[in-house]
Formats: sequence, structure tokens, C-alpha cells
Amino acid sequence: MPRIALDLRVAFHERRGIPRYVQNFVKTLFEMEIGNLDISLLVPSHHQNEYRELLPSKKENLKDVFLEEKSIWHWEQILLPRWCKENEVHLMHMFTNRGPVFNRGVSDVHVVHDTIAIHEANWEKGLFQGTLGLFYNLVSIKASAKSASLNHRLQFLKGDDP
Repeated sequence: MPRIALDLRVAFHERRGIPRYVQNFVKTLFEMEIGNLDISLLVPSHHQNEYRELLPSKKENLKDVFLEEKSIWHWEQILLPRWCKENEVHLMHMFTNRGPVFNRGVSDVHVVHDTIAIHEANWEKGLFQGTLGLFYNLVSIKASAKSASLNHRLQFLKGDDP
């Protein structure tokens, strides 16, 4: 059974733009017949209550996974790729403009909605504000887009063995 992991970290930010897109994506997923897929919904543990409000019911093929987010960088570059590799995930879907810079043996999809994070780094909170935020966004958006495994992803979508 193909295993897919969805990074829902941004679903709980302001209720507009990318968070709204992610929320609607997941709500639609709950309404669909997902058949023979094993889907893990990856959520920072400090967003458990918001997650339960967004999706109060359970669905058989969807699993809640709560992970401890130490920082944006740790979540995107270390925690998610490691968790996906350890749990033999075939495809990791990132809804942010960024994703893991180094492919760790897990195919990944990155949705690049826009590049405003490169131009307005002060929108990021905490560690990634200002110059450091601009640098992280600039490097990680470009590098993660280049490292996304398009050919492997297309094979997966066609139903070939991942």
C-alpha cells in the first residue's frame, strides 16, 4: 500500500492564503474515497487542538501524527525527512514554498505558491526574521525545488512501484 505523508504545519497559521488552501485540501481529502492509500497527516504537537477543530472525525486510511516542532528549519530539513524515511513513506507532500534541501531517499512534492518569502522575510516569525529569514527562504526555496524528484513522482502517480 503506497504511503503518503502530508505536512500540515502551515494549516494552523492565519486563516488566509496558504493555510486556507491546506485546510480545504485536507477537508476535501476527508470527503473523497481514498482507496488503497495510507496517508499520514503530520502536525506539530502544539497545534493538536486546532487540528482536532479542523478535523474532528477520523477516517480509516488517514493517520494523525503529532511531532515536536523545535523550529521551522528543524521541521523542514531534519524532522519530516527523517520521520518519512523511518516510516517508509513513498511520497512526502510539503504545502509550504520550501521543503527538504537534501533528498533523503523519500520522493517529495513541494507546492511553491509564490516567492513573497524571498522578498519579505520579516513575515516569518522567530528565528527566520530579517536577514537570516531572507537567506533561509532564498536558499531553501530554490534548492528544495531543484531537489524534488519529478521523475519518481510521475512514476508514483502512474501507479508504478515507487
